[in-house]
This record gives sequence, structure tokens and C-alpha cells, in this order.
Amino acid sequence: MFDISGFQGQNCSENIDDCAQGLCDPNHTLRCVDGIASYTCVCHPGFMGVFCEIDIDECLEHRCIENATCVDMANGYRYDL
Repeated sequence: MFDISGFQGQNCSENIDDCAQGLCDPNHTLRCVDGIASYTCVCHPGFMGVFCEIDIDECLEHRCIENATCVDMANGYRYDL
């Protein structure tokens, strides 16, 4: 017996668009790539996670300059003195 999950229609030949569920974060996702009973959210730079819901903290990757505060931004950072 064949596993037909992820398909619909006559003879189960139509792939269900899993992206239609809209689970990817609409503000941080470039596009959703449909698979078979799966999908992949392709994130904007500076975001990650299954749904592109996590803002990457670029301050963690950079050394602070003396007497400055690192401020995380979308796909970047700045120093406030």
C-alpha cells in the first residue's frame, strides 16, 4: 500500500499546498516552499526558525566598543554611545 499523505484529488495525484496554511511568519519570510506533506519557510536575512519567528541577535557576534551599548536590529546592529 502506498502512503498518499500530502495528496488530494482524483487518484490522489494533486499535491496539497502546505504553504496555504500560512504558518510562516509573514513579516520575516521571503517565501514558503511547498513539499510533499511539508513546507519550508525561507527567512529574510537576520531571522531564523521553522517559521522565521526568531530574530537573530547580531550583538552576540560582535564585540562591544568601550562605553557603548549594542542594539540589535533586523539583520544588523548599531552601537549607542
